[in-house]
Amino acid sequence: MEKTELIQHFQLWTRGEIEQGKWMIMTAVLFIPVVALLFKSSEMSLGQGMAIPISFLLAVNLCYGTYLLSVRGTDVQKLQEQIKKHPAQVFKVEYKKVQKDNNIYKILRLTWVVLGAIFALSSLFFLKEYYKGISLGFAVLCMGLLVVDTFLHNRNIHLLDGLEHTMQQ
Repeated sequence: MEKTELIQHFQLWTRGEIEQGKWMIMTAVLFIPVVALLFKSSEMSLGQGMAIPISFLLAVNLCYGTYLLSVRGTDVQKLQEQIKKHPAQVFKVEYKKVQKDNNIYKILRLTWVVLGAIFALSSLFFLKEYYKGISLGFAVLCMGLLVVDTFLHNRNIHLLDGLEHTMQQ
């Protein structure tokens, strides 16, 4: 197992995480005027119902995007130091963690699709526009979370493949 190759896998993964954090924050900033317009829409309308779930999506993007930007850079530095000291131990721990994350992402992706479909279909049964809006807003929230987790999962898959390739050498 090559120390530098292991470090490179984690550096590449970290750059992707930081880039996603930037995109999430930028998306959240773009959502702010949309949410403001939805809240200002006429009383108990479809748009006003969608405002609260879409605000949750905005909050997730802002909070998790900020987390990715602030924490991931220091995480990889700590990991590099640990790899230099104990590469085999770090590899085992991180490999198990990446495998576990991979399984969690699979479950989350399926969860967001199912919940999004349930919310979208349930909107057909509501008579009041406000409740339709809430249901559709939660469908949008689930689809937004699906997009976020899909990018995270794809990067996790690449890291897992890289670690498995490193392990075979």
